[in-house]
Amino acid sequence: MAYIEYRNGFNGTYRVGGQTLLIGKEKLMPYDMTYGAIASCLYSNFTKSVGKRGLNVSGTDVVVNGIKRDTVPATVKELSISFNVYTDASYEDILESFNEAIENCSMVQTFKMVAELKTEVKINAPGEMSVETVEGDACDVDGKGC
Repeated sequence: MAYIEYRNGFNGTYRVGGQTLLIGKEKLMPYDMTYGAIASCLYSNFTKSVGKRGLNVSGTDVVVNGIKRDTVPATVKELSISFNVYTDASYEDILESFNEAIENCSMVQTFKMVAELKTEVKINAPGEMSVETVEGDACDVDGKGC
């Protein structure tokens, strides 16, 4: 269930599971949350798949982005997903788990009905993990807003 309080225009507070997300122009926008949900759904399925195969994954960086159509409604026409996996497993094993996760993630499957899916999977040694900040507004990547 989603419960969001909007006050004074497009300024919202989304409370779920003891967490609070702020929604608005200088905060999270709708596609920020959508892409985050896709990343979480996909990663959840990915962890199940690597666990089932007994693979060791020490971390994964996930980037989800989209390009929207020019027509109304401006649905996503291209969904891009990038997985950067820190593991000692083979690329083939990780790719197999990634593809299984794609097939089992209901959110990815829903978006595939309206969008072309582009994916990228990279692997790195577990010791190569770094903390990286990605800046940008998922709603305005194509200049069309949400």
